[in-house]
Amino acid sequence: MVFFISYRQKLDRTKLQLKLRKTFFAECQIKPSFEQIKALVQRISQGNFAEETIELQKCIGFEAEELSRAGVPVYHLEAVNGRR
Repeated sequence: MVFFISYRQKLDRTKLQLKLRKTFFAECQIKPSFEQIKALVQRISQGNFAEETIELQKCIGFEAEELSRAGVPVYHLEAVNGRR
């Protein structure tokens, strides 16, 4: 399954900055847990994200292989705790 994940960067109060929403695709065999998603966002954003802004949407009809062939990065999440 392919998921569309988005989050907002933390607001830098020292500069006038727009609230910037970042997005990416991830694949997992099952719906990932919030902790898995948060860990991936942490890694991608290097910690620059507001946790309460993380959103996940399942992308029906999207295939990770097709997105990758089109040059779109797709991150992979592993199933955990024996779930598939």
